[in-house]
Amino acid sequence: MPRYMHEQWREQHQASRYPFSDSASLVTTEGVAIAIDTLLDAQIYPIGGTSRMYLSSVVVGSAGVTLYIGTVAAPALCSTTFDPLSPPDNLRLEDSYGRAAGILISETLRLARFQAWAVGTHTFERSSTEFAAAVCVPTPEIGIRGLVTEAGDLFTGDIWILGEDGVVVREDPVESTPEAPVIRVDVVGDPLFRRALCQGTAESPIGAVELFEAVNYLQTINNMPPDAFGDFKITGGSNEAVDSILRVYPTPDGLRFEAVGQKTIA
Repeated sequence: MPRYMHEQWREQHQASRYPFSDSASLVTTEGVAIAIDTLLDAQIYPIGGTSRMYLSSVVVGSAGVTLYIGTVAAPALCSTTFDPLSPPDNLRLEDSYGRAAGILISETLRLARFQAWAVGTHTFERSSTEFAAAVCVPTPEIGIRGLVTEAGDLFTGDIWILGEDGVVVREDPVESTPEAPVIRVDVVGDPLFRRALCQGTAESPIGAVELFEAVNYLQTINNMPPDAFGDFKITGGSNEAVDSILRVYPTPDGLRFEAVGQKTIA
């Protein structure tokens, strides 16, 4: 006769309330009870689930049974739906955007018990169906985790948003909120775009013709360089004069410098 020295995982935990906490009553607010061996194990990690997650409700409908899991502040962080007439062994949890949020381990015969539940919504208090801390993975809502288009399409994972040729992409610090981050696109221009496009590179030369004409900036006046800020200070007479005699006028060809006053009488 064979002897079993160690029980298998499922046999070991089927008589306990695990993956729920030891103090969980597993009874709905209207008095319907879940058998303690309905779930055998779990791993729960919805985004926004920080601590003390619980089975908030069981919705029984004509299309199937839906289990909702969340916190007191957000009781529907994730869910799973199955057919009680032919349930699977494992139930995969997803959040409202269809992202993976965990898994519930059971068996077909155990989940088939929900066939006897009345159609409707059966709710729980947190103290009745709180999950054990060992099966909950806190996943705070930090940063941008996906993008939703105006058509409702969701993009998650590795998403690259590139701003090139004078386009800057960043998160708007004023308009953004933790619940609804806003991406700001600034078209600031690139003053050297013609040089980048027309000069060519060693890998992609464009020929001997240069379409970009470099700007010749004023560098010195009578061999005198500008100050630390790149400015030339031109004054007439002493700096102590109340009104300078120097006059500078813009013209279509540049700047015109004049000195005003009267002739000296001999």
